[in-house]
Amino acid sequence: MSKGINRRDFLKGMAGVTGAAALTGLTGLTSFAAAEGIYTPGTYQATATGINTILVTMTFSESAITDVVLDVSGETPGYGLDAKEALEAMLLRTQGDFTDADIVSGATITSKAVMEAAH
Repeated sequence: MSKGINRRDFLKGMAGVTGAAALTGLTGLTSFAAAEGIYTPGTYQATATGINTILVTMTFSESAITDVVLDVSGETPGYGLDAKEALEAMLLRTQGDFTDADIVSGATITSKAVMEAAH
């Protein structure tokens, strides 16, 4: 079940997270891990601009990203649009740690926007 939550409502819900370190740098989906490294379970959405608006929907358990769905329907066919599956797999594989993330060749703008929204 997808929760239509915006960033402000999500951050209000995170007010109960203990530890100042856990509240530093909340800039998107994957950065909301509590100090103990535990996520708030649920499904969350964020957007970023690639060629057009990209919607990233991620589902979290207490300890992992369990599902990723990208809406890249406004991206360029043959480039960003075709990178959807590779980018979804990358988000699951990296679990939000983009240090080793690969930008999909030919879909640089889309890749960077997806990482921005998921960060």
